[in-house]
Amino acid sequence: MLYTLFKQKVRAKCPEEKRMALEAKERVRQLLAKAEHVTLRETGRDKYFRIVARVVADGVDVGEMLIREGLAAPYDGGRKTGEWCRTE
Repeated sequence: MLYTLFKQKVRAKCPEEKRMALEAKERVRQLLAKAEHVTLRETGRDKYFRIVARVVADGVDVGEMLIREGLAAPYDGGRKTGEWCRTE
């Protein structure tokens, strides 16, 4: 899991969340595959004891990049919003 962001779940019931999860996963795979240097910063465990870290690939914060590209949302450990699945 990337630190400070909520990553969508591939097994989500919401079709948009599932689509975005697959797109985010592929984007991270592409970025890390061509990176010369990958650094994990601020490593730790979340409230579910999952490993969390800030991932930096060739100087680019992967979590912040996903947020800027609309493939993830900021997450502070509280309740997730899942705005991409809300209906008006």
